[in-house]
Amino acid sequence: LLPGTGLPPEGNAHQGEFSFDNQFLLAADEDFAPFVLLSEITEPPYQGVDFTPALSDAEPIPIGTTISGDTESVGFGCPGPLPAPTPGVTIALAERGGPCPGGFQEKIDNIEAAGYEMAIIFNNDFGAGARCEGLVGMLVNPDTTDIPAAFVGRADGFRILNSFDEQTYQCTGAGTPTPGDTPAPPAGTQGLNISLRA
Repeated sequence: LLPGTGLPPEGNAHQGEFSFDNQFLLAADEDFAPFVLLSEITEPPYQGVDFTPALSDAEPIPIGTTISGDTESVGFGCPGPLPAPTPGVTIALAERGGPCPGGFQEKIDNIEAAGYEMAIIFNNDFGAGARCEGLVGMLVNPDTTDIPAAFVGRADGFRILNSFDEQTYQCTGAGTPTPGDTPAPPAGTQGLNISLRA
């Protein structure tokens, strides 16, 4: 187990090659970061529920550091400028897609300019690939972005915003809008406290 986490090593192979004499198969581990990111919702009704974020190329979370705070929705996160955070809220959640010609960079820039300390983008239900619960890498300029940013699946975003109903939630992931897919919580929705630890 990884010290202090209770988690097993990853062990995910990126490439395999036979040795010259075909006696061995050599495999190389693929790691996108030199640390494990532990993330959970820290208040009811989802207290203790882990979620899986994909970190962007923005400001990293330093090893040994915990980022925690209350959350709220900023809709698509664009166009800007966005309203300032509700007092006590430090983490903004934005839905992927929408009227953002600058993509993830525009969303995160607007969130940072509004005064949030972290941005989390959750997946949309239609549009480009890897929809719904899929994770995508967000290309963000680390030279101009001073807050950490992460990407999560749609259901995780709904849970963080305390807007997930297992009985009615639907995300078909079609390339076009699908009637019956659960709409994203509106901008201003107050979410739950979360914690991310490297």
